[in-house]
Amino acid sequence: EDKNGAIIRNDLVHDELQKQGMATNFYIKMNELSKKKTNKPLRSTQPRKLNSGEIVHELSELGQKLWDSLVNKGLAIKISDKNYQFK
Repeated sequence: EDKNGAIIRNDLVHDELQKQGMATNFYIKMNELSKKKTNKPLRSTQPRKLNSGEIVHELSELGQKLWDSLVNKGLAIKISDKNYQFK
């Protein structure tokens, strides 16, 4: 949870179970929970600063594809590169 909306850091759907809507349904449910607990929509992984001072953004290629599919379905918006948010 985050005051600006919940963030899912990691999820894994096995290859044989992909493309069946499981991740989409999970993200929809997590968005509902985020709105209930924080009054803000679910967000994608955000950039973070390491102890070394380096800034990393760990949204994987598969994560980006999932978020892009949520955008295409009208469920989310793309704010910038690797930065998404549910509507």
